[in-house]
Amino acid sequence: MDKRFYVYMAWHHVTGEPIYVGKGCGNRKDSHNYLARQKRHYNPIIAAHINEHGPIKFFIVREGLSDREAISTEISLIK
Repeated sequence: MDKRFYVYMAWHHVTGEPIYVGKGCGNRKDSHNYLARQKRHYNPIIAAHINEHGPIKFFIVREGLSDREAISTEISLIK
């Protein structure tokens, strides 16, 4: 079974509130800051936060997951 996925989160720089939960593998979590700097981020909330406060630190909350496990974890954290 392919266990290469992880779930990651980011919190607001000022309020500490969670602002993003994502599922990825490889360097997925690091692509957000790059895409925002290139003005190509698909999520306007994340792009605006990065542009206003600088790069976001994304933290892996679970790793070594199958695709199904990662999706389930992501959904649970979003709820």
